[in-house]
Amino acid sequence: MKKTLKSFKTGEKGKIVELRGGKEFQRRLKKRGVMVGKEVRVIAKQPHGPVVIENGSCKLTIGRNMAKKIYMQK
Repeated sequence: MKKTLKSFKTGEKGKIVELRGGKEFQRRLKKRGVMVGKEVRVIAKQPHGPVVIENGSCKLTIGRNMAKKIYMQK
């Protein structure tokens, strides 16, 4: 079952299975190494504000609206 990155809890890992956004959205994520097939882990998540993920050895901050368009599976 796939869920959005925004719905993952701190410490959970998942594999990106879908990016629902336009070309610019996908280009921006790809530039940061976030693409379909990559496994990421949620490092920090606040009730309001960005989601911090770990993509390999890199840490990235993803805005909540962007996180709603990234679909993952455990």
